Amino acid sequence: MKIPVLPLLVLVILCVSSPNAHATTSSPKSKAVCSGHRVSIPLSSDALLPLNHRRGPCSPFPSSATASMPSTADVLRRNRLRADSIRQRLNGTAGANKRGDATVPTTLGSSLDTLEYVVTVGLGTPAVTQTLLMDTGSDLSWVQCRPCPAATCHPQQDKLFDPARSATYSAFRCGSAACRGLGGDLDGNGCSRRGRCLYAVRYGDGSNSTGTYGADKLTLTPAHAVDGFRFGCSHAASLFSDRADGLLGLGGGPPSLVSQAAARAFSYCLPPTASYYGFLRLGAPPRAASSRFAVTPMYRSGSADPFYLVRLRGIAVGGRRVRVPPSAFRAGAVMD
Repeated sequence: MKIPVLPLLVLVILCVSSPNAHATTSSPKSKAVCSGHRVSIPLSSDALLPLNHRRGPCSPFPSSATASMPSTADVLRRNRLRADSIRQRLNGTAGANKRGDATVPTTLGSSLDTLEYVVTVGLGTPAVTQTLLMDTGSDLSWVQCRPCPAATCHPQQDKLFDPARSATYSAFRCGSAACRGLGGDLDGNGCSRRGRCLYAVRYGDGSNSTGTYGADKLTLTPAHAVDGFRFGCSHAASLFSDRADGLLGLGGGPPSLVSQAAARAFSYCLPPTASYYGFLRLGAPPRAASSRFAVTPMYRSGSADPFYLVRLRGIAVGGRRVRVPPSAFRAGAVMD
């Protein structure tokens, strides 16, 4: 069966390779100060958000900005965790653990400890600043919300989001289409005694988040917002060691930001070191910059949700083709 290519475009741009770079470095090591953007960003009308490494001088977390960068061994450990988590999901080694009124799918998300980059957005009316981990391997976005007892929530960077103080927040009912779209039990992941839709997600490293599924205004930039953005209002998040306020899901499923935004396309630039910051853009790249980008079709498969896949033709290291048989690429490769 032929799998159709979705009208979604994802571009990962290595900032260090841009011919328009206004700074150079002879070493991949990070500097002690944040040097800003590594590349000049093409102007467009799309939403463009700074993308920062969660550790190092450009980190929005004060304690992380002065902390030493992870060692090579730590980076390899985190990469292995990420790869193992993705492999488990693709192999279907999932079960379901019951937690209160909700069903917790064991492999709905990847290992949170392996997510490296964060973006800052505004949530609600008036907008409350929230710093979120970016994940292209998750559909569901969530933030910690009041009430959030200290025993069940983790310390975070910004003020807790209080849905009761937002003029535009609404919680989904159990029988709503949005709740049913979460999957799991008949009414989403679960149903509260008050008839509200509950969600529950467990990640590959054992961390999890549970709470109410609702909608509110998501402000990306002063000129760009997503009204009625669907997300999880977390009232319990365990084994979560980061100071991020939550997670921004950029997967290809209906709950993701990409699916909810008007332009079903996004791109992001990863900085070469934590001394610079990149960007996340919602929307296709401007035509004037098309010659600077290498584009490849991406597609999705039900057996690999919520990941994006690409068709690989080969792998080269240092300009030399690695001897891998073509059959190894037939199933597609996860873009993560």
